[in-house]
Amino acid sequence: MQEFPLGGQSRFLNYPQSCLGIGLSRLRNAEVWNKALIAKLVWAIENKKDLLWVKWVHGRYLKNKNWWNYSPPLDCSWYWKKICFIKEFFKGESPPTQWIWKDKPYKVSTSYKWQLGDHPKKPWSKLIWNRSIIPRHAFITWLYAQRRLPIKTRLARYTGQNTLCSLCLSGEEDDQHSFLTVIMPRRYGGT
Repeated sequence: MQEFPLGGQSRFLNYPQSCLGIGLSRLRNAEVWNKALIAKLVWAIENKKDLLWVKWVHGRYLKNKNWWNYSPPLDCSWYWKKICFIKEFFKGESPPTQWIWKDKPYKVSTSYKWQLGDHPKKPWSKLIWNRSIIPRHAFITWLYAQRRLPIKTRLARYTGQNTLCSLCLSGEEDDQHSFLTVIMPRRYGGT
């Protein structure tokens, strides 16, 4: 939860990869993306790329040691420790022989997708994130599908306010009640 200087709080929404669209696909899980970027350095060290810093690392730290069994000394820099930590992280996820980029050029995007895993597409995602739909309407529909609309039952968890529906004055106001019981029947010929 993020505190704002003028008061109030912000709760971040979880955007699954299959539901992204209309500019939201550029959002990334920063922690996973950073691990994928640092893993590229691990890959460069493993493959002894013809780069000055890789040669320096092999001469300064590795000195003909096996990279996958190497552990950093206590007096090394925080950055080198971070690279070694990411190496161990990826090694713990699966052995280096099973990495999909073992014999191919390393791609950060492939590593990022590999860390996130498979996210099946939601059947309604193409309907909501369609180009013909107004972005504001698409976003509200997406919030409805995620059950994240700011309605009284959700807001009452934080504010303690009354949850009685202000439109019909007969039920508790939640997303299902508001749209399916009150608004839709009134608009399309119900009570």
